[in-house]
Amino acid sequence: MNESNQPEPEEMGDPDAYDERQVLNDVRKTAGWRVSPRHIDVAMIALDEIGEEPSIDRVAEIVTAFHGDGSKRQKRNADLWRLLGAQLTVRGKPGGPDDQLKFIGRAKSLADEQVSDSDLLMVATALAGAKHPLTPEITADATTWIIDAVGPGFDSEQLDERLDKAVEAAMAERAERANKRRRDRT
Repeated sequence: MNESNQPEPEEMGDPDAYDERQVLNDVRKTAGWRVSPRHIDVAMIALDEIGEEPSIDRVAEIVTAFHGDGSKRQKRNADLWRLLGAQLTVRGKPGGPDDQLKFIGRAKSLADEQVSDSDLLMVATALAGAKHPLTPEITADATTWIIDAVGPGFDSEQLDERLDKAVEAAMAERAERANKRRRDRT
């Protein structure tokens, strides 16, 4: 024990575990609520995806932005919902539970009401992880493309193999729709 009656890191076993506990405690103190390690994990993933160096203040800001009482719908695939909230937040977009629902709801209405939340969430979080634009429109188009290729309920390996082609197809589809709208106006 040291002078402040705190155990020394080597007394706690794994030094990395001590660092994780300290980060957890510091984020909790800064956020002002009992942040879960799962929340910190997704905030760190989202920050890493955009190349931003994490800090206690920034992680606390992110977890607070996407924290809240989710709907029953958000209890299923909770990790993906949290990751989506963090990814939206680090990109300067609202990422709270209601914002996550609006994002996926918009993507679902654009894709097909029969597309599952799980498929949309997997594609949205993969888009962000691969540094593609994170919008409901691209999420919807890319999800539809992947479902057309392999069917609903695809796994992460199938998604990873097809994501870039799905985004290319989604962008081409968006450009084609924009050109059609311009032609229709003239």
